[in-house]
Amino acid sequence: MKKLVVVQIIGKYFVCDENGVPDYNAIEANIRLSEAAAIKLWDSGVIGCFTPHLNTRHFEFKAKAPEGNYKAFDAAILVKACDAILRLPNWVNSAGSKEEVKICETKGIPIFDDADELIAWAKKKIKGESA
Repeated sequence: MKKLVVVQIIGKYFVCDENGVPDYNAIEANIRLSEAAAIKLWDSGVIGCFTPHLNTRHFEFKAKAPEGNYKAFDAAILVKACDAILRLPNWVNSAGSKEEVKICETKGIPIFDDADELIAWAKKKIKGESA
């Protein structure tokens, strides 16, 4: 079986208007940003990634599960399966992303802000070099 480095993509998802109504178009823009990053990582051939944005795409309109369930699931995947995270540029505007970064800092999970640096690190890790 091929070795892959497992990465979670971290970034802002939810956006609402001044009345607290979810902003579909702004959320979709955040989803597409995460999707582009996921495609780049998967295309590297050495990274498999979990992208929460895609896992629960527009569930704020489609599902009734409480947001805490999504956050708990994302945190469980992060801790149990991920070798590293990639932070999207908008992560600083997300309370959930900040919580996930704290988890990584506590658990010693590497944090990357640049996909190319992450891919280079993953290639070294796969080869068994010190990453």
